[in-house]
Amino acid sequence: MTAQPGSTPTGASVPLTGLSELLKTRLPLNRKEVFFTATVLPAIICADRFKYFNRFLNLLGLPNVPIDVSREKANIQLFTEYCLAESAHDERFPGAPRDGETPDLVIFIEGSPPMLIAVEAKLYTRTQPSDLKEEMERQETHVLRYLRDRWPGLQTTHTALLPEAMKANFGDRGPTPTITWEDIMREYQDLESIRYFLEILRIALEEYPNLKSPEITFGAHAEHKLTGADILDRHQRRDTEFQAMGRRGGLNGAALKADISEGRWQRQVYEVRRSLLNLPATNWFPISDFVALVSRNILLTAFGAVLNAARDENSDDSAFGRRVRQIIMEQCGADALTAR
Repeated sequence: MTAQPGSTPTGASVPLTGLSELLKTRLPLNRKEVFFTATVLPAIICADRFKYFNRFLNLLGLPNVPIDVSREKANIQLFTEYCLAESAHDERFPGAPRDGETPDLVIFIEGSPPMLIAVEAKLYTRTQPSDLKEEMERQETHVLRYLRDRWPGLQTTHTALLPEAMKANFGDRGPTPTITWEDIMREYQDLESIRYFLEILRIALEEYPNLKSPEITFGAHAEHKLTGADILDRHQRRDTEFQAMGRRGGLNGAALKADISEGRWQRQVYEVRRSLLNLPATNWFPISDFVALVSRNILLTAFGAVLNAARDENSDDSAFGRRVRQIIMEQCGADALTAR
C-alpha cells in the first residue's frame, strides 16, 4: 500500500514542520559536492533571471556587468562540470587540450573585455591545500590559459569556493583568491525567491562539522616510498619486493593521469607496499598496472616522434610511413595517430 503524505510507510503520523524536520525524518541531505555546485550555487547566484548576478561578481572583486539572458541578446554562458576537452570538437579550437580538467563552474560573459570565471568548490570532501592548488593549476594550464591564447584580451578569474572553516584551516597555504559558501549566503540572504536553496545551504554549513569527510592521513599504509623511475627500474630488473603502490585517486585518478601525461611520474615519490592482499584504500593498485601505463606512454611518445619525423620528410605515404602508422595502431591504438 502506498504511504500517504505526512505518514511513514507503516502509517504512523510524522509532523512535517519544515525543511530541517524533513531532512531528519525523510530524505537525508545530499552530501555530494556536485549537488551544491551544479544545483544550489547556480540557483542562488542566478536568481530571478540573473537579476542579482553582480553580487557574485563583486565577491570576486569584479565590476558590475549588465547581464542579458534573452534568447536573442544573451551575453552570458554558464556551465557546471565543464570539461573543455570533451566539448571543443570543431575548427574553432585547434590543438584543444586533451586533458579532462573540469572546473565545477565556468562562466563566460561577452563584453569589453570578455570575461571568463572558473570556480573550483569543496564542501564536505576533506582536501589538502597543496592538492587543491595542484588541481587548480592544472585547470589554469588546460582550460584558462588555452582560452586566453585563443581569445586575446580575455580576462580570466579563477577562484576556490570553500567553507569558512576549511579556508581558516588552510591559512596562507590555500589558493588565492578564495571565497566561502558563507560569503554566498550573506550576499543573497535577503532574496525570498530562492529561500529554499538558501536554507539548504544554511543547513549544510551548520552540519559541516558532522558531515565533513574524516581526516586524511597520508603515509599511514606505506611500507616504503620510491620515485616512479625507481619503481620502473625495479620492475625491469624483476625486483618484486614491492607489489602495490598508492596515489591519490587511484590508478584512474586525475593525479596519476597528470603525473604520466605531464612527464612528472619519474621524479614523483609514491608510497609502496609489499603485498597486494587487503589493499587499504581505493588509492592503492598493483605496481604492474602502473608500469603498463608508463610503458605505453613511453612507447606512444617514441612512436609519435618517429611519425612526426616521417611527416616532416613528406614520407607519410611511403612504405616507412605506412609501417610506422601500422605499428602505432597495433601498440597504442588509433588515438595515438593524432598525438604530437
